[in-house]
Amino acid sequence: MAEATLNPALQRKLKKVLGASLSVDELCALDALGDVYGTRNTLQARKELRGRVEERCLEDVADFLCAYDALLKTIGSVRADVAALRTSCNAIAQSQVSAQDKASALLEQAKTLQLKKEENEAKIQVVGAFLEEFTLSSQSLDALKEEPGPEFFRAVQEVKRINSCCKILLKSRDHQQIGFDIADQMTKRLSTVHNKMYKWIQAASDIFSQDSPNVGDLFRQCINELNDDTALLGYCMDEIAVQRGKAVRRMFIRALTYGGPNLTPRPIEVHAHDPLRYVSDMLAWLHQTVASEHELLYSLLSYTTSQENISVSANAKRTCQKALTKAFDELSGHFKLQYEQAFEVKPGALVIFRLANTVEFYHRTIVTHGNLMPANSSLAQVLLQCKQDTLQRFRTVISDFMAKIMNSPPLPPSDLSVPLVFRDVISLMEDLINTFNTALLTSNTDTSEISSALDTILDPFHKVLNTSASLSKLDLSTMSVYLLNCVSCIQLALAGSAHSELCTPQLEMVQSQIDAYLETLVHEESVKILFDCGLLQCVDEVVKLQKANRRRGLSSPSLGPAPTPVKSKFIPVYVQPTDGATTPALVQQLFDASSSPMKPAEGLTTENVAAAGSAPEKEQAADLGSGGPAEAVPRLCDYPGMDLESLHRVGRAFEQVLHDLAGAMLVPLCDRILHPQLRMRARRDIARQLIDSYASLYDAVAAPDSGHPNVALVFHYSPQQIMKTLAT
Repeated sequence: MAEATLNPALQRKLKKVLGASLSVDELCALDALGDVYGTRNTLQARKELRGRVEERCLEDVADFLCAYDALLKTIGSVRADVAALRTSCNAIAQSQVSAQDKASALLEQAKTLQLKKEENEAKIQVVGAFLEEFTLSSQSLDALKEEPGPEFFRAVQEVKRINSCCKILLKSRDHQQIGFDIADQMTKRLSTVHNKMYKWIQAASDIFSQDSPNVGDLFRQCINELNDDTALLGYCMDEIAVQRGKAVRRMFIRALTYGGPNLTPRPIEVHAHDPLRYVSDMLAWLHQTVASEHELLYSLLSYTTSQENISVSANAKRTCQKALTKAFDELSGHFKLQYEQAFEVKPGALVIFRLANTVEFYHRTIVTHGNLMPANSSLAQVLLQCKQDTLQRFRTVISDFMAKIMNSPPLPPSDLSVPLVFRDVISLMEDLINTFNTALLTSNTDTSEISSALDTILDPFHKVLNTSASLSKLDLSTMSVYLLNCVSCIQLALAGSAHSELCTPQLEMVQSQIDAYLETLVHEESVKILFDCGLLQCVDEVVKLQKANRRRGLSSPSLGPAPTPVKSKFIPVYVQPTDGATTPALVQQLFDASSSPMKPAEGLTTENVAAAGSAPEKEQAADLGSGGPAEAVPRLCDYPGMDLESLHRVGRAFEQVLHDLAGAMLVPLCDRILHPQLRMRARRDIARQLIDSYASLYDAVAAPDSGHPNVALVFHYSPQQIMKTLAT
């Protein structure tokens, strides 16, 4: 432990050495001393270190001096070379100055030539671009001399492009003349090209005489190129239309006689015995063929080599429509002849009407909605003429049928139901309505046809119905029931239409006739009931008393209101003949109701029903009504038949009538009305008329100045009680 302890002085030196920070230069110097010092670390070596360092410095100085002498010699030679170089440079500078003076003119000339060269090169580029833009290449010129093909059409497009680009030159001020010259040249080339394509199309148009022509893209492209030349395009389409007309007529004859391949479909003439099927098959074939030809012709005018569809110009559409019309000109007449043959089997009116509807449907499909054929084409005119002729045949058949019935009109059956012949007519009308209901109606459909067809049936039907009723010699009530049953069946047939709004005029006319016949029945039955019980004559006396008071200028509030007349808008004035038979004048007036309104009845009085009482009684009543020589105001009891006993007898008779009708207005004639609603309406109206007449007489008797002290001594029941009785 004691041996390891160092001397403090040595320890301080060691710490100083270890703590010293040496720079890089110092470290390098120490490394260099290491080379001088050697590898031996002896005391002798440490003592000789200084001398060795000094010797080494002397050696280095000597080496430096030797090297510096060689450097001085080299610098001297360099100085001599630099002086010679300066001399040469001066000579060169002088030569350059003289050469620059000589070359300045050449450089100026070269610059001028360079500018001219650049200007000429620009002009060459402009001329080249102009020639490339406005002239045809040699390949295009050679292609235009060949037959139509891909290269030919590319050259045609190039000509069209140049012709279109000439518009730019024509808009400028300095290049209009050259624009005119190039445009004129390109126009002549296009005209030559179009003539060449026209001749080629003429030679190749024989392919359209086939049933299903396989038109190649080359032909379509030629037609499309001719869209710019309206005249040549029209000539080409006319030639194609002629060929297609021959093919269409041949296909139509084959469809009529031979049918399709392997008799699928069968020949159309196989169904010649069925006019509707025969005409429908022809029209269906015609519609399909028109659509196919329309697509074929339009495909020629809408050809494009790209994937996008191009629109057909208006001029091209007119050309196509004209060609399509021409293609079917010859077939139109042949179709009309075949259509006329369908009527050789003499079809019925219903079949004829269905034929007219079928023709109208295909006319709308081909012309109006489908826009396949123009309206002024021969085919459209033939279809329209066929429809009009068919409707005329329908009217003729209906007229003949109704004339045949008119010659021997049926008599009313015993139950007053609709005769069998009339049922056939109504059934025909229902079939016509059903036929029109099943038709495809649109906003442009002519709905006047069904109305005209119904009028064709209804007008003669009403005449035959009136004739049948007039020849039956029935009384007016029974005749009204018979007419009501017939007309109500017509109303049911018209109201059953899915488009009943189309039959509005006919429904209104039939409803007015039903109202007239029903009100006539109600009037006659009410008059009959009141006349049988004597109540009608009493009401008549009340009316006479009121008229007499009005002539004297007296008011009769005590007599109550005037008897309520029968409110009938279409009821004829009825006059009871002495022999009980219906007068011809009355029958004629009844059946004129369909053409002119009937005169309304004046009310339930004997003036328009029957002559009540004898002639002396009428004269006596007239004297009382006029006041006579007496100045006293006549009372109701003073009139004939208006005394207490007579009125009591009338009241009992009226009650007995109500008892006989079972309180529910079971009028025998009302029970023979077929329509349940009309039957109920007739009973209700008769009850209303009876109540109104009874109430008017009851109020007149109950008046204070009637001469009857108590109305209960005359009538057992009030009008309200009678109303309840009839309501039950």
